[in-house]
Amino acid sequence: MRYSFVNKKSSLARLTVAFGLFFLFSCAGNTPDVNTTPTNEVSGNTDGSYYDDESSETDYTSEEPVAPRATGGTIETSGYTFTAPDNGWTIIGGEDNAPYEFYNPQTGRRAVLVEVTLPEGEPLRLMDRAQIEMQSFESSGKKASLAETYPEEAFGTTGAFFDVAGKRYDTPYEAVGLVIGAGNKVFTLTLSANDVQLTAGALKQEWKEFFATFKLKDVVKEAVSELSDERITQYSSADLGYSWSTKDTLWHNWTGVAKQNEDPDLVLSNKKEDISLFVYGAIVPSEEVSQQDMFKVLLSRLGLSMNDPSIEVQRVKVGDRYAQEFTLTRVVNNFDFYYTGRFFYDNGRGILIATWTQGINKKKYVSVMKNAVEGLKVGAMPKMASDDEARKKQNKFNAAVMSQVGILRLLEDQPFVALSYFERANKMDPEEPLYLINCGFVYQMKELYGPGISYFTSQIDLVRKNGKLLSILGEMYEALFDYGHARECAEGALRYTPNNPEYVINLSDALWGLGQRHQSLIVVQRLFDTQPSSRLGVYLAKTYMGLDQYAEAVDILYGVRGRFGMSKDLGETLMDALMFLGRYEEARAISEETLAKAKNDYKIWTMHGKILFYSRNYREAEKALTKALSLRPDNEDAKSFLSATKAYLGKADNRTLQKPITPVEDRTADLKTLLRPQAKQTAVEGDFPAVIHYQKEALKAEKGANWVRSEEMLLEVLDQRGAAIYREFTFDFLPGFDRIYLNALEVYDSNWKLKQKATLNGAYITYATEIGGGNESQTAHFPLSEIAPGDFIYMQFSRTNLQNKGMIPYTNYESSREVPVGESVFRIYADTTRFVTEEYGPLEKTAIKGGIEWKIENPVIVRKELYMPVYRDFGAGLMLTGKQEWRDVGDDYQNLISHQFKQAVKVREQAFEVRGNKIGDEAVKAIINFVRHDIRYRDVRFGGHSLIPQTAEVTLKEHRGDCKDMALLLKDMLEAIGVKSYLTAIHLTEEGFSHLPTIQQFNHMILYIPKQGKISERWVDATDKTGNDRPVPLDMEGKVALVIDGDQSHVVTTPILEDNQEHQIAIQHDLFIGEDGKCEFRDSVQLQGKFASAIRNKFFGRDVKDQEKLLEQFLAAGVPDVSIGNIRIENLEQFNKPLIIVNTYLSKGYFGQGGSELKGRFPNVWERSLFKLPKVAKRHHPIRMPHETIFSFKLNIKTASGHSVTITEAKPLNHTPDYVSFEKQPKSKASSGIKWTTFALYADPTEYEKIREEWNYLLSETSPMITVK
Repeated sequence: MRYSFVNKKSSLARLTVAFGLFFLFSCAGNTPDVNTTPTNEVSGNTDGSYYDDESSETDYTSEEPVAPRATGGTIETSGYTFTAPDNGWTIIGGEDNAPYEFYNPQTGRRAVLVEVTLPEGEPLRLMDRAQIEMQSFESSGKKASLAETYPEEAFGTTGAFFDVAGKRYDTPYEAVGLVIGAGNKVFTLTLSANDVQLTAGALKQEWKEFFATFKLKDVVKEAVSELSDERITQYSSADLGYSWSTKDTLWHNWTGVAKQNEDPDLVLSNKKEDISLFVYGAIVPSEEVSQQDMFKVLLSRLGLSMNDPSIEVQRVKVGDRYAQEFTLTRVVNNFDFYYTGRFFYDNGRGILIATWTQGINKKKYVSVMKNAVEGLKVGAMPKMASDDEARKKQNKFNAAVMSQVGILRLLEDQPFVALSYFERANKMDPEEPLYLINCGFVYQMKELYGPGISYFTSQIDLVRKNGKLLSILGEMYEALFDYGHARECAEGALRYTPNNPEYVINLSDALWGLGQRHQSLIVVQRLFDTQPSSRLGVYLAKTYMGLDQYAEAVDILYGVRGRFGMSKDLGETLMDALMFLGRYEEARAISEETLAKAKNDYKIWTMHGKILFYSRNYREAEKALTKALSLRPDNEDAKSFLSATKAYLGKADNRTLQKPITPVEDRTADLKTLLRPQAKQTAVEGDFPAVIHYQKEALKAEKGANWVRSEEMLLEVLDQRGAAIYREFTFDFLPGFDRIYLNALEVYDSNWKLKQKATLNGAYITYATEIGGGNESQTAHFPLSEIAPGDFIYMQFSRTNLQNKGMIPYTNYESSREVPVGESVFRIYADTTRFVTEEYGPLEKTAIKGGIEWKIENPVIVRKELYMPVYRDFGAGLMLTGKQEWRDVGDDYQNLISHQFKQAVKVREQAFEVRGNKIGDEAVKAIINFVRHDIRYRDVRFGGHSLIPQTAEVTLKEHRGDCKDMALLLKDMLEAIGVKSYLTAIHLTEEGFSHLPTIQQFNHMILYIPKQGKISERWVDATDKTGNDRPVPLDMEGKVALVIDGDQSHVVTTPILEDNQEHQIAIQHDLFIGEDGKCEFRDSVQLQGKFASAIRNKFFGRDVKDQEKLLEQFLAAGVPDVSIGNIRIENLEQFNKPLIIVNTYLSKGYFGQGGSELKGRFPNVWERSLFKLPKVAKRHHPIRMPHETIFSFKLNIKTASGHSVTITEAKPLNHTPDYVSFEKQPKSKASSGIKWTTFALYADPTEYEKIREEWNYLLSETSPMITVK
């Protein structure tokens, strides 16, 4: 038989007020109590491993994702049958007697189906269970905005339906569910929605549709009549000391409701169930619960409140005593209900009688209701309950009274008084988890973690039976930094609902605290992969950021934003990550979007101002930071940035922008002809903020004339992010070298109506630094206003040089942008014999009148991804420069800056002072270290419009400078002590092109010191604050460099110190785990090739203390409480020998302390730092791995006597590897090992996940699960 839902409004109206609304404060996350056999410890053994499917227990730190199972077929248990819908739903639970959990990735809905078997004779208490379920969705003491419980007829019985909604961590949620009983079983059917605001009743309708096939097996056997056959005209209660009688004959025992809700002493209704009577009573010492509190509590059991504006209360005399008589009208689910009743109180005994009917029946039943209320007569106070069962029932109700009084005290901001009531309620009814949960809330709110842990562990049997209680206990352990016990509690809670997001986050927090940070990431990543939500996504991103993996965090946050929309927490986290990566334009767009959610948040305004500052939009930054200070006057961060912002403003005027420059080509007459629909479609589908329909760059370089370069672009803004990003256009120029002119900057609406034109009135100029020196690059700013999605922006801009007529400037043309481009064009009008080019990618080259054109349609979109090849390997563009000799390039540059060579007295004096009595290389090293450490580096890169250094004297005086400033100071100081050196231009990331003779291809300045007498040859990067005495900086090896030496200038390739060596790393780990969990690690690491170079670059030239500090910081990424014992480094200065590092270090709590066992994955810090491939939603660009690498891993473990250790290795890879080869070493219980080789490759983006799977498998082999018992 299939049971259908009762949808009739009349039935709902009859039942709605039978259960009261019992609102409770709580902490986040909860599950119903589950009657399981207590184990010896808080949590059972959860041994398991990545790729290990032989263990019967769950390993929450396994990297292998838990694959959801498609719904289909019927779930059948001893209590029910259920067939889940197949419209996108998947099953993500149900194993090992865990609740069945369902998730719909299309809608983000989550459903849970729980079956609990109660001991024989234990009451169902459905209303209280529904209230506990509601609590599980409330967040850390923040009360839900909606919380209702009421009876619902479904599946052939009556249960308690709940609906709770609110905001958790700034994102909306709602959950609905039904708690029903059959025999000694209780079933909870829940459906929840996150990150979406639903209309009233919508989620309940979804709930009905999802659970439509649910069927109770024992409902027929359990079915009893809702009303007794016998008519009730009188009743007496020996336990409470009252009697009741009436002359009316319509009353019957309402057995159905009495069974579901055992709190009332008497429940009556008529046959139509449209009038009802309840009697509640409690006997509690008056010194514990006052008369007024008792009245409020008993009203609350009916779902009524003294704060209801319609309530009227008056004191009346009834016989020889007084009572409080009340009436009120309450609206529930659009039905109005009229209540009337009386409350009697004497010496700790409170009795409340109330009768109600729907408003439309008030006139019909008014006399019946009056007779019913007047029929209650209070007698003498009983001495004690009449029997054990009655005594137990009275104690349970009195406990509920105590708890509700505690709630009243919380509302009055008396948490310690509230705690005393919750504790008394717990002692009166020690089997009810609700009261202990409320105790836990106060312990956490007032940070009474020690007493809270003590109180909870004194009732550990009850705690073990309830996921919420385990969660609270674990959170208190975590607050006291006892992460081992916190982990046990979190894993115990997850046994009840294995996919509960808050319990998973608690486990992740505990693992992070233990130092098992990669495992901390894994547990959240696994759940997010199957049940994504805004809360989980932001938490996961923050975890990645804690591991310094900001690019991965940004990828996740963009995905969360696209799926669930923007929230304050998400926006703040995304801004932080983007700022760290230097992606300021994106950060600005996100800050604008976040401000719409938090207009009066000073933190968001401060971040917005900082982003604008780093974007060099100083006027807007000034406004934003001023706003932040108005919201929080003591905001030191905003004060600092506002001061710096003002330093950039007000130093230059815009007169230099007024002189026109005739563009190379006339502007396009009909802008609509530039539209490229395919590019816009790509942009919309890819969620880009804008699309560039057309862009063109044209260069005209005629003999004897100044060159002119013009750019033309048509852009369409697609969303609010685009409106923020393109609100201001900026152009750099260098006074005395070139000048610029804005030919057109126009905004059209979607109907091509002109909205605005940028003019010089709103333009302003800033310097590259806050100093504003005359030799600095300047930036012209052209703000726009009223940019909106759908707008078109047309720009034409020109630049010309002021000197060196007839030259052809260096041009680096890239066809791609970070948004889709419909068509990209480059044209040069010049004698083709006068320039050279380096072309790449699928450009279409065409001879045109007076020059050459290159163009491409829909070029690749540039995205920021790790392990990317250089743009030339996957994009399309060209580099171009005039034909000339390198000696002329160097000579021209030296002539350009010759006026800055001053040999000031102060610089010479400083050089002599730093040298002291040192000679040879020691003197050179002393001056290098002085410049590196005494001069603060400003990131104004060499090249483009920042070619001229400030004088060495200014740099020394200001104690700050960029690369060319610091290189010139170093050169002057060395020259003062008789050491010859040369400024040298180089590129930080590119290898360089010896056949493109131009200084503009470089972006960094270093210093070359040739060998001279006892002075060794060396190439010095003065900006490298962690630099050492290495003859060639690690990242400068094998690059094209221009040595500036007047007419003797020449281009060279810098030396490679470790050329043609294999890149190898061999690591042996020895681990001893002591009695109390204290661990002693010993790592023996041997590195060759680039691995040795990278590590040697960090340690070379440092003393032992600095080396220990560096290593401690490095190891702390995986073992936060690391303490270095000793360190030995061999062959640090022998660049052609393997680098050997042997170090010991200690950790007191990595595997936890105390508890039933010590457990955790081995911290493979070395392996992970040198060998990782991050998780991404989608890979777009090719993967470049330039070197073959060889790894060797060995792990040996010993434990204190009397303890056993088990190493659980990874499950074998399920396919033959394509990108690596490996050989596992013989394994024992206390040791494991593996050797592998990764191949050099250039792979298609589609291969990324395959490579990552193989790499992750190898990493998992270096981080096995270790269990000590």
